[in-house]
Amino acid sequence: MLETAETVEIRLHAADLLEKLPHTVPHRTGNWTEESVLREEKMREFLTNYEKGMANVKKGERRAKTARKEQILSPKLVYDANIMLKNGHTQSHLSADIPDSFPDNIAPSTILALTTCATETSPTARSCFQLVRLDEDGNTEESVPRFGERFYIVVTSDLVDAPMYLTSEPKSFLNYAKLSKDQAVYLTFNRDYRSVWQFDYPDPNFRLEMEGQDVAPNTPVLIKHCNTGNYLSSDKKYGLRTDFGVEWEVACHTYKDYGTRLELDQNHWLLRVSE
Repeated sequence: MLETAETVEIRLHAADLLEKLPHTVPHRTGNWTEESVLREEKMREFLTNYEKGMANVKKGERRAKTARKEQILSPKLVYDANIMLKNGHTQSHLSADIPDSFPDNIAPSTILALTTCATETSPTARSCFQLVRLDEDGNTEESVPRFGERFYIVVTSDLVDAPMYLTSEPKSFLNYAKLSKDQAVYLTFNRDYRSVWQFDYPDPNFRLEMEGQDVAPNTPVLIKHCNTGNYLSSDKKYGLRTDFGVEWEVACHTYKDYGTRLELDQNHWLLRVSE
């Protein structure tokens, strides 16, 4: 493991202190012996904390390596292929918010929050997703997503071994987005009706007419949570700084200009492919 300048300085300082300590406690009485024993106890405590710190550094490196593993985007917008989702307001990509305990403490009950991250401009394990069509919707032989079709959004398998689904549920007293207090969005291993989404055309005047038409990559779409009818959103008002840089909370909330009836940029998403 590569040490940083800070960890090298700590290690050298610890070695210097150890050399100055007596190898055995002399047979003396009074405060001198007590002080010597106390110094040795403090040094042992320091070295224990140092070793824990180095273990945390290694864990952090493994966490970052897994989250930022390179991915290959699909050349076309199709089901079951890697894409990135870019928010129109934050101009950043949907990403899994990786906790400090990752990847060691992943359990069936684990949930991951979602952000849009300014630094994730290239496809990585935490910022690549796949659209998985519901079995009962449409012609399963066709691979191009269409407006009005229902689907799941799944994070790439290089992040976690089993599928994790983008999920939301109605806001309640105990369940809401941490910063905006809107409807929470998260990744979970459990797949049910709360994990179902569909694309809507941005202009409400043509939304009904566009149902059944192919969704084009790199053009704005709305991503609707089918269970609640709210749209996936990200807003620069709700930012946070993580180990991966500046990020913004992702939630479900419909931002609308009620004069034009148009949803705002916070609800607009571009589906990025390699072409």
